[in-house]
Amino acid sequence: MIPDARGHGRSGAPETGYSREDRIGDILNLINHLGAGRVHLVGHSMGGADAVGFALDYPDRLYTLTLAGPVVAGWIPPRKYHDVSDLAKDKGIEVARADYIDAILSRYKNNADDIRSQLAAMITAFSGKPWTDPMKGKYPIRDDMARIEKIKIPVGIVIGKRDIFFRPLAEILADKIGRARLEIIGGTGHMVNMENPDRFNRALETILGCSPSLG
Repeated sequence: MIPDARGHGRSGAPETGYSREDRIGDILNLINHLGAGRVHLVGHSMGGADAVGFALDYPDRLYTLTLAGPVVAGWIPPRKYHDVSDLAKDKGIEVARADYIDAILSRYKNNADDIRSQLAAMITAFSGKPWTDPMKGKYPIRDDMARIEKIKIPVGIVIGKRDIFFRPLAEILADKIGRARLEIIGGTGHMVNMENPDRFNRALETILGCSPSLG
């Protein structure tokens, strides 16, 4: 099961309700709806932050946790993200979307036409509602980094070697989480699962194999 976060893809896009707790609650509701007791949870980028939050809030609902190029609440990045929220509020979502597409796709040149087209389609399908959420910046602040060592289940961390922005965080997480395994995949950036799916899937199979649930 690969769910879209609220406001993304085919999921609903309310005017507000985009806190980390809202997204963690969505994961819990989905698992309960499926009738699953425990699951293997995989999160990429922002989804990685939500997955970490879920692992801390509901540790008894997970077998394993896999983080690909993750963000974590409470981590202070070395430089600011390309945030177009102000632009979306001032000039509209379509103007912000065009700016964001230009910024993101500029990182995928030369032989990455397929990835560029997939990313463009994803961003085009994005509602933009999280950018214009009137509560943005007003939600309670989580500091999951302060609790990261409480994660005791097997954790796989997969990062692209060229993902300069998030690789330092991946290395910190691997050091602080007791049962973590870090895999750095050469020749790839932030979209490591798209840029080298074979290596990513092998890394995923390794962490899933750490779980007694698979026999």
